[in-house]
Amino acid sequence: MSLPFHRQEKEWLNYGLKVPRRTLANWFIMSTEKWLKPIWQCLKELLLKEELLHADETYYKVLSSEKQKTYYWLFRTIEQVQHPIILFQHDLTRSRVVPQNFLRDFKGFLHCDAYGAYGTLANVTLVNCWAHLRRKFVEAKETTSTTSKAEQGIAFCDALFNVEREIQKLSSDEKYQARKVKSKEILDKFWQWVSSFHVLVGSKLGKAINYALNNRTGLMNFLLDGRCALSNNLAERSIRPTTIGRKNWNFSASTRGATANGIVYSLVETAKENGIHPTKYFEFLFEHLPNLSSLSALEAYLPWADQVQLACK
Repeated sequence: MSLPFHRQEKEWLNYGLKVPRRTLANWFIMSTEKWLKPIWQCLKELLLKEELLHADETYYKVLSSEKQKTYYWLFRTIEQVQHPIILFQHDLTRSRVVPQNFLRDFKGFLHCDAYGAYGTLANVTLVNCWAHLRRKFVEAKETTSTTSKAEQGIAFCDALFNVEREIQKLSSDEKYQARKVKSKEILDKFWQWVSSFHVLVGSKLGKAINYALNNRTGLMNFLLDGRCALSNNLAERSIRPTTIGRKNWNFSASTRGATANGIVYSLVETAKENGIHPTKYFEFLFEHLPNLSSLSALEAYLPWADQVQLACK
């Protein structure tokens, strides 16, 4: 429920249990590192075997860090998979090193915005986000001198999203074929339109046009596979809980705490995506994992495992 420890401390005191917030924090970190991190690692191994992923990142604050901003990175499966996985990783930097390390063993399509760090990945085909481009045209529309041009840009984006709504119930192969006809026709007209006039580079419309031209390949790559999405909205929705939490507790005191936060967020969101109750899932894990002789066989404790689904609905 995104409650900071100082509020939890007062809440427990109302029930007659006096537990200092430092103790709560230590319990949280130690239990996460000992019992939940192995589950997170297992989920990561499975995630990297997927052929299509989404990625996003958002800022965070850690008091013990000298950096003004640290970051949560999100990596998740596409919407159509049988077993969804959503993973958060906290890191002190927003540099290309983070996705390079995390996605070292991943090969396939990556949905993302046009942030340069993703462009350095080997064996990865970037699928850039048309919702990002549309927002830039919307921003340009707010300036009176470019309203008509900006509206044209928005109309092209909307036409592509309309095609997606029309074909959403089709199979991946059918989507691939439909896009080659319907979406490709819109795209051809869009790129011709983009190249047909000159705008001030520093203007809102200029930024939208340059964004499109500089990321043309990535914006076209959704045509390569029917499983690809037109936008990265799925990742943006998935990362939102961290922004809600950030507003409530503002910061973590240590990097260990921030890392533990990311692991717990991962299991909460993955549990929800697989149709189980996060609280029941944590109870199940903390009841069973300490009794295991080895943590080498964790597949039976993943959110979609039969015994987990039976116990945690």
